[in-house]
Order: sequence, then C-alpha cells, then structure tokens
Amino acid sequence: MVKDRLLLAIGGLLHDVGKLLDRAGESADKQDLKYAHAVLSRSFVEGHIRGKISDEDYKKVLSCVEHHENWKSLEQYIYKIADIYSSKERSKGEEEKLTREQKRLRPIFRKLKISNKEWLDKEAYTYYTLKPLSLQEDTIFPKVLEEFKKPEGDYATLLNAFKKEFGKIDFSNLEKAFLRLYHLCYEYLWCVPASTYDTEKRENHYPDISLFDHSRVVSAIACSLWTEYNKGYLEKLKDWQKAGENCKLVLVEGDINGIQRFLFDLANKKGVAKRLRGRSFFLTVLPHLVARKFLWELGYPLCNLLYVGGGKFQLLLGYEEGIENRLKALKEKMERSLVKEFGGKLGLTLTYRDFALKRLENYQELIKEFYESIEEDKRKKFLSVFESFEELTKEPVNGYVVCPSCGWEVVKEEEINEEEAKFCKWCNIFFEIGGFLPKAEYIVFDNSPKNSVGFYLEDIGGVYLNVEKGKEVYAINRVPQDFSNSDGFIFFANYVPLQGNNVIDFEELAQCSEGDKKLAFARGDVDNLGFIFMKGFKEEYTISRVATFSRQLDLFFSGYLNELLKDSKIYVLYAGGDDFFLIGPWNEVLDKTLELYKKFEAYTIHNPDFNISTGIYMAREDFPVRFAGELAGGEEAKVKEAKIINKNKDISVLGELLDIQELKEGINTGKKLAEYIESKAVGRATLYKIYMLTKAYRDKDGINPRFYPMFYYLLYRNVKLEKEELEEFIKLFVDPEKDYQLRSHIPFSIKYAIMKTRDVSEGGEKASNKEIEEVKR
Repeated sequence: MVKDRLLLAIGGLLHDVGKLLDRAGESADKQDLKYAHAVLSRSFVEGHIRGKISDEDYKKVLSCVEHHENWKSLEQYIYKIADIYSSKERSKGEEEKLTREQKRLRPIFRKLKISNKEWLDKEAYTYYTLKPLSLQEDTIFPKVLEEFKKPEGDYATLLNAFKKEFGKIDFSNLEKAFLRLYHLCYEYLWCVPASTYDTEKRENHYPDISLFDHSRVVSAIACSLWTEYNKGYLEKLKDWQKAGENCKLVLVEGDINGIQRFLFDLANKKGVAKRLRGRSFFLTVLPHLVARKFLWELGYPLCNLLYVGGGKFQLLLGYEEGIENRLKALKEKMERSLVKEFGGKLGLTLTYRDFALKRLENYQELIKEFYESIEEDKRKKFLSVFESFEELTKEPVNGYVVCPSCGWEVVKEEEINEEEAKFCKWCNIFFEIGGFLPKAEYIVFDNSPKNSVGFYLEDIGGVYLNVEKGKEVYAINRVPQDFSNSDGFIFFANYVPLQGNNVIDFEELAQCSEGDKKLAFARGDVDNLGFIFMKGFKEEYTISRVATFSRQLDLFFSGYLNELLKDSKIYVLYAGGDDFFLIGPWNEVLDKTLELYKKFEAYTIHNPDFNISTGIYMAREDFPVRFAGELAGGEEAKVKEAKIINKNKDISVLGELLDIQELKEGINTGKKLAEYIESKAVGRATLYKIYMLTKAYRDKDGINPRFYPMFYYLLYRNVKLEKEELEEFIKLFVDPEKDYQLRSHIPFSIKYAIMKTRDVSEGGEKASNKEIEEVKR
C-alpha cells in the first residue's frame, strides 16, 4: 500500500506539469490525447522518469497523464476521479486581455470576502510574479498593475530551472524521491495557475489556485482512494459519479490542547529566554510530528497532510474497515505519552469523520458538520486516558524537589549541586534547543530516538536539529539550492536577536529600549478567521481553495515574519497559522507592529475583511512571562470587544485603543514631542498635565470644551518657544482643519514621549514619581 500510494502521489504531482510546458512555449503533437498539456505532461514523465524506476512502477506513474481520455487501468481511473473532484475549485472569471503565456496566478484574497465592500479598481490586475519560492517580499507578495501591460516573470525561465532541479532527484529511494519532488513542486509551481481557461465550456477561470495546490490535492485524493474498500467499488463501478457516491474518504483534524498555558508557565530564572525559545519551538513542531506519526503508521505520503499550523493539523485519508479503531488507538497512545511526560498540561483532541467522495462537491456543508463534531470532541479532553490518568501523572515525592523553572516537574534532590541538574529534564532539553536554534540549518522528523539536540516522545517520535540523516530532513526557513542535503524545506517563525552566536536574554533586550528600559509583549491574530473560512468563499468553497488559503496565510506568519524582523531586537515567542507573540524593546516592538500591519495589508491586497487585533503590554525584564502573556491577551481582547460595537480599532497599547493610522500618527507625534523635551522647550511634567487634562475632560462625545482654556494656559505658561514655533507645537495636539478638535492619538503620544525620555534631565521641572507612575499605568 505504501509503495503504491507513493507512486500515485508522484503521478498526481506531475499529472498537469504539461501546463507549465505549454505556457513556456513548448509545442505538442496531440496524437491520441485531446489536450495539449496532457501530451506535454506525458512527454515530461517519459523524459524524466523512465529508466529511473522499474517498468512496472513507471507505467503506474504514466497513468497520471493518460486519464484525460479513456481510462483502462485502475490507476488511470483513480487519477480521473481525483482530478475531477480537485478541479471543482475552478471559478468563472472575467475576460482578460492577456494571452495564455502572459496570464498569471491571481491572489486568493481577491475573491475572498465576507462583506460587499469593493476596494480594488476593477481594471487593476493583481498577480504573483513567476519566481521560485522564497521568503522575500518581492517574491511572495502580489503585484498590482493599475493599467494593462505585460506582467513580470517568464514561464520558460521557470521551466528550465524546474527541469534542472528535477534531474537531480534520485528515485532509488522512492520515499525520499517523493518528498524532494513535493518540495520542488512547491518551490516552482506555487506561482503557476492550475487553470486559466476551460476548453470544453469555453470560459475563462479566475486562476486563484496554484498548480502546486491543485496537484497536491489530486495526489491526496488519489492516495485516499487506494484502499481495499474503495478499490472494491472502483473495480465494479465504471461511472465516476456512482463511484463518488460509494467510495469514502476520512477527514481528520488534530488539535494540541493547552499550548498557551504550557508556553507561559515558566519562572524568570536564569536562562529563561532560551527555555522559552525551546518551549516555543517544541510547541510549534509538535503538531507537525503528531500529524506525520499518523501518516507513517497508516501508510500515507506527505501530500495527505492538508494543513498544519497554529497547533492544529488536518489529514485526508481513505476509508477502510477498522480505520476508526486504528485512529482511536493511535490517538490514545499519543495522548498517554503526552500525559506521562507533561502531567496533563498538554493533550490531543482528534476528530475524524468518514464521508462519501461525492461530498467534496459541497465541501462547505461537509466542513460545517465536521466543525460541529470538533466542538463536541473538545469537551471530551483526556477521555481516552481517564482511567489511567492518575497513574500516568503520579510523581515521586521522597528525595525529589520541584523544578524551579517550570514549577511542576521534579528533580532528584541529590543532584541539585550540579548546575544543569537544578532543573528538570524537559527544562534542560528546552534550554539546549533554545540555545542551539540560531545555529540550526536543518530539522529532522524521525520515529526513533537519536543522540542529538532535540527531543523524543514515546509512541509519537522525535525532532532533531542539524542531524544529517533521518526519515524526513528539511532546511529551516530557506529553500535550498539543491536537495542533496535535505528532502525539502520548512518554515518556522523562530527569529531571535543574537549577540555573536548567543541569544540575547531579556535583561539585555530591555537595555536596548529607548528611554524607559521596558519590554513590550505583543500578542495578535487575524480577526474572524473561522467565519472567513466558512463564509468567505461563498459558493466557491472547495478543498483546493481552502488548502491554498491555509498555506498562504501560514506562509506569512510562519515564514515572512522572519524576514520582517531580520536585524531587529525582537524575539518571536511564537507565530504561525494566523497569530503571533513578540517580545522586544518597547519602542522597537511598536515600530515593527506598525510595519507588520502595513505588510499584511499588502499581502492580502488591502482586502478590508482581513484585519489583525493586537494587544501590547509593557513591563520590566523580570516580569513573569506567563503574566505578561495573559495581560497582553487581555489587551488584545479589548480590541476585539471594541470591534463588536463597531469601533474599528486595531491595537491596545498603554491603555489606549487605536486604529493603525492613529498608531502611525501617534508614534510620529510622540517622537516629535520627545524632541521638544530633549531640547528643553517643554518639560515632561507639562506633558503629563496635558495628558491629565485630556483624561479629565474626556467624555462620550469627545473632549469637553472646558479643556481648551486650561490647555492653552499650560502651553503659554510653560512652553519655551517663539510664537510661530508655538503655533506649530499646538498643531501637534489639535487639528485646525477640524475645528481644533483634539487629535485622537494624543494621549498615546504623550505617554510615548514620556517613556522615550525617561532618563532626560529637565533642569528643574520634573514630574513627581506619583505622576510618572500614573502615566506608566
């Protein structure tokens, strides 16, 4: 089964590769096949696969291109059905002036919406340029052409590079060959549209599904049909529609429970930054490892992992007798392992439902029912290990003390004279991982323990850094020039600031802050993502479209975020799926948060339905991270609550709710106010008094008019500026073009300036400690 599925997966990835050849200008002698791209796909398979595998295996792979016409073998029939159901994603699109060679992949964010807002000029052409995948903004961000002209990129250049790298794949190890082909297709076909025109229906398609995503879904469906149960129906039913009614697939979703609590449950002991980084890495890769364990045990290739990120994963499998029991048994083993190691702080929720293949035609309804089941399963946490829970979590008492770092694992008392032995096994593992991560170039997923930096969980598997051999070996956060040392690549948001080769600890990070030596803890995520998933695609909700959207979103937070933060002093505690948690010098976190918003807007082509809510909490470097995380989460909740009552705010920081424009203007004004303080033109105490005035005279309708005489009195009495300069200074606070209303960002700007100038001597006028503490609060 494993070998047959690998061959089906390889064929699925190559079944439409002729579309790249066709657009690159290669000609096809149609002969016995109707479609030009099918002929070119056959030509590619014949020229690049034949002779590298056995003749029998080669014929199975070649079936992938022969299904376009009459099918004869079971493999051809499976490809035909898989292609039909995967192709349900095709969306009727507008007429375009571009030729076939000029057409490009369009952003999925263009048609994804939950409101009726139009935000792009209908004449604007948004597209992805033809470049091999990288994390560079110039590659993965969509381009916008305001007027008609030829888009960037060239199919022929992309094809030549693809062929060159394809020729390096060694097919002697079929499992490794598939992994390398899978990632090669991701690298080169992510930007190639799966379909731009339907020759039978004679209509254009809006090409928002890449050839890679279409092909990996074809591979997943084909592999899922290769079970004894499904093959039995396929051999009897020669009508693909009847086969769709009888063949069954299984959708599986896993969710690692307790991630947030586990991540933050750490004392601020020496080395906390490294332990935190190690924990974050562990929680990021754990769902990847668990998902792979299911695939390894059930005999499926990586293409059947539809999505992984944010602590969750989703699999597509084929139905077979007893699969429910196998899934249940595997889940129970894994959960026992997690409970045994972490005392119930981490768990695994697994939801699986079988369904008729035909239901992929109405994938939205299928997913709606599935998520109702997930909510029910979440209420049954640890049910599978309930009877043995106490036995699994029982810890020895005599001769042991509690770990001073995590506060729940135990350490042998006799060993605490040694530095490393003062902490528990897992805190030491996380410390080692956290210190090694900045130097790690490769990550390995394996099903056996190894003597290397990383971790191993019984009945789940191991993850190791910089090991040269293993079941799956990936380059971290880079697409390698060739796959001679790896099976592909993987993206993790793991950026940390370094001093030499060492991770900068929180105390040093705080010293990098301007003025007040504080850290900012920023938590954020995409608003209403579940609703967008369910309703945003409307009638075009398909398995390929959901897979594309999930991958694109995770690429931003797991991959591009590393590039955005490069050379900064900001520490990524976690990021992936649709959320993030950043720690760094308070002023730098504010600047980068503003930049993150702007980049996300560009990445989603300014779709107004895509918004981020962020909460920022500021504290000293010795403030417990678990409390800072909870408080930042509370600030984030304030933003979401404001949006419920139609206050379009994006960020909560220093006690103020701001939209992104207010944040931008607030930072700029705060910097200008700081310059006035540093030049001794105005004192910090004067600014504080103005802030108190805004607080005293603020009501539901804005600023009470009684604010103004007090405001001008303070300025004319305390600000040391000439008349013209004073007028410009006043304009920082009030807007002459809006009847001198107080600018909405001013309370934030004043707090920003006071923090930025925390150590500035004012030559006599100083705010009292009580006043300064009030501003800080």
